[in-house]
Amino acid sequence: MNDEARRHIESALSSLREAKNCLGKASNNAENGSIKQRIEEELNHVDNCVNHCEGIASGLSNL
Repeated sequence: MNDEARRHIESALSSLREAKNCLGKASNNAENGSIKQRIEEELNHVDNCVNHCEGIASGLSNL
C-alpha cells in the first residue's frame, strides 16, 4: 500500500514541479505588475505544496 501511495505522491510532485516551472516562466514574462504579483502568489502556494508532498513522500519512504 505504501508503495502505491508513494507512486501517486511522486506523480503529484512531478506535476506540481511542472506547474511551478510554468508559473515561474509566466511570472518572468508578465508585463502587468498586478498580474505578475498574482502569479507569484500562486507560485508560492505551489511551492508550499511541493514542500509538503516531499515531506509526505519522505515519510512513506521511511515506513
